[in-house]
Amino acid sequence: MATVKLFGALRDRAGTGMVEAPGGMTIRGILEYLGKTYGPPVRDLLLEEKDGRQEKRQPVVLLIEGRPQIDLEREVGRDETVTIFPAVAGG
Repeated sequence: MATVKLFGALRDRAGTGMVEAPGGMTIRGILEYLGKTYGPPVRDLLLEEKDGRQEKRQPVVLLIEGRPQIDLEREVGRDETVTIFPAVAGG
């Protein structure tokens, strides 16, 4: 299982700051898994549809083992930690 850490409004909407996701999934797969597991409140922070395909909503920040990731097809290892920060707005 991969560990997924959630922060900010994403943590609030999911009701948890840490989730276990099946290992061997891509980053896109983990985002979709979170959207299906926690429903529209979480999915709407993470994903948007473009050309009939689910894409990462901008500017969601994704880290794997503390390193920024942009390739949604990157496979996440079973013992890796994915950290997700949703967009923050304010002034």
